[in-house]
Amino acid sequence: MVFMHSSTSLISSANSFLDECKAGKSEKNAGKKEKQLLENVSKLEGIRTEMLHAGFNSPFLGLLASTRQEVEEASEEESQDLAKQIEKIQNLARMKKYSLNRVRVALAAHKSALGIISNGFQAQMLEELPLDGNYISTLVSTREPGLHAYKMLMNLLETNAETSKTMFVTIEFEEKGEKRQKTFKLASAKNIEEKIKRDFGANAKIVSTRVGKSSDALVRKRSARACLSAAYAATAFKLASTNAVRRSKLLGEYAKLMAENGLDANARIDAVEGLESVKRKMHANKLADYEGEEFVLKEELKHEMAREKAVLRDVCERKAKKMLATDLFNYFMLFPKKEREKGTVFPSLNASVSREKLEFVNNALKETLEVEDAAGIIMRKIEAEKLALKLDSKSFGAAFAYLNTPKNIEWCAQHFGVDEGKIRGAAAILAQHVEAPQAKLAELGVSKSGKAKKFSELMRDA
Repeated sequence: MVFMHSSTSLISSANSFLDECKAGKSEKNAGKKEKQLLENVSKLEGIRTEMLHAGFNSPFLGLLASTRQEVEEASEEESQDLAKQIEKIQNLARMKKYSLNRVRVALAAHKSALGIISNGFQAQMLEELPLDGNYISTLVSTREPGLHAYKMLMNLLETNAETSKTMFVTIEFEEKGEKRQKTFKLASAKNIEEKIKRDFGANAKIVSTRVGKSSDALVRKRSARACLSAAYAATAFKLASTNAVRRSKLLGEYAKLMAENGLDANARIDAVEGLESVKRKMHANKLADYEGEEFVLKEELKHEMAREKAVLRDVCERKAKKMLATDLFNYFMLFPKKEREKGTVFPSLNASVSREKLEFVNNALKETLEVEDAAGIIMRKIEAEKLALKLDSKSFGAAFAYLNTPKNIEWCAQHFGVDEGKIRGAAAILAQHVEAPQAKLAELGVSKSGKAKKFSELMRDA
């Protein structure tokens, strides 16, 4: 039966390719992995463009309408049964939305992985990035604690966000003899064609336009937030379940018996029908009772299960928040504005970050790195970038952290992965332009000139 051939074939080919992306996740060779990621990004961008041209990003009601038209054109026989027709329309519309979202999440994961590998950035969630776009499957094994951490991170990455109406324009233009497409947002449609031809050449043309909502969240796109939140939540759960929870003897016996019978040690067997032989073993080991014909776990065991779940949930949330905060702090310290605007490591990161959006970094790093006012340090570092000093970005960032925290050069070198000598040299130059504690100046063996002191005061009051 031919049914929505163009859309269904696009969905099918997209999902097949995404499954291949998951299969390639196990590649350990950094060079090969980077090459594969680059190739995948190119293919994923092509698939996304096809989906956008086919209207996969239309509002749901509009998507239903366009899908209905395609169904009606497919077969007169199929159109006879209205109920089946409506069901097909709804299912295909959902498939379009799901597939486009999966491609977007996969793109965010690939770009994040590329940024981490190519820049030597020690992000903690690399292995858990959903390269196949299926972030839900990443979360399944984390159960309730991981899902709770995921929701918490999604909220943090959208803290104090405001949305506004924005026009999104997709254009086609030629570059080096090849046709390319690009989608960007405009605040106004005024003189849009003139602007496009001026910026992209006389042959540039508008392919499509749509009005949507633009967010100023810390990570602007929902697909990128989902990708990062799932990866950090899964990493935190793995660490928490391995190191954080010490099981009681009673719960250990239960887990061992479940595992010996090929069952999930964390599952509640009293919530599952059947498995009578396992339940009898539970009873024989005094882990459960029978109240009449009803199988009931011991109250003490249920209490221990609830306790472990609460502890795991708390530890998982704190670890996820600390990992994200640490990586964001390191990212803002080590990467220049140009790289941050590209979304290296953190796709669709807001270039106009505010102190309010980074407030959670403060609370997390007080305990983790013993760094006070991390958000303030980040904002001052962003301001200091305007000095345009001739220092490489990593030395500049590590030196700035050294001058603005109680940490010594050895700690900064180890934490940021920058040579001690480079930090010392950059700090000596930087100290002439920004505020620095007298103790740090003495350690560096430098003193501020009167001109430098005045400049530092202007920077502070800016």
